[in-house]
Amino acid sequence: MSSRFIDDMDFRPKAIGQQLTSLLKEAIVNGELAGGEKLVERDLEKKFGVSRSPIREAIRDLEKMGLVDIVPRKGTVVKVITKKDIEESHIVRAPLEGLAAKYAFLNMDEKDRVALRKALQQMRVATESQDHDGFWASHNKFHSTFINACGLGLLSALLRMLRLHSYRHRMVFPHQDDDFDSHLANHVKIMDMFDNPQTDPDKLERFVIDHIDKARDRFLASIK
Repeated sequence: MSSRFIDDMDFRPKAIGQQLTSLLKEAIVNGELAGGEKLVERDLEKKFGVSRSPIREAIRDLEKMGLVDIVPRKGTVVKVITKKDIEESHIVRAPLEGLAAKYAFLNMDEKDRVALRKALQQMRVATESQDHDGFWASHNKFHSTFINACGLGLLSALLRMLRLHSYRHRMVFPHQDDDFDSHLANHVKIMDMFDNPQTDPDKLERFVIDHIDKARDRFLASIK
């Protein structure tokens, strides 16, 4: 684990558990902590220079997020991603994200559209340079923007959790399904639909669902 995780920590008592959760989550999602890797409390105590209580708090939070498994007689291990995990995540996410797009169209303001256009431009730049991490970071920003604009708090919370796992899948299996041109073209269409006041919200919903379903199929087919 990088020393920057220690450098970034805020050692105020109330913040320690939350900070550990955030930093360990980042390390897992980015693939720095690999699936199957053990999280040993003593090692984490030494690494971060904190007591066992906030470490256990962070581990409980990570378990709730589905990022670690607590295995009897083995301890805490980073969850290993399977093809079934990827498929299930997309199956659940697609209709919810389509619904979020529909309500975002009905509720978003110009500030949200500006943020979407900015993320789309970043996707274009990453496509031109074939920047894998940059593309998926801006892709995630695009989707997160309209999800947050949908105006439905429960839906947004569910999708944030699902997209956390989807982003991890892309980081753990890098350079799979890197057809950036195709992904970019679909997001240009989505942006056009958000920009057009005559857009049928139901058609936008179906387009987003179809986009996610096809992305799932390509991604699964690309994994060896």
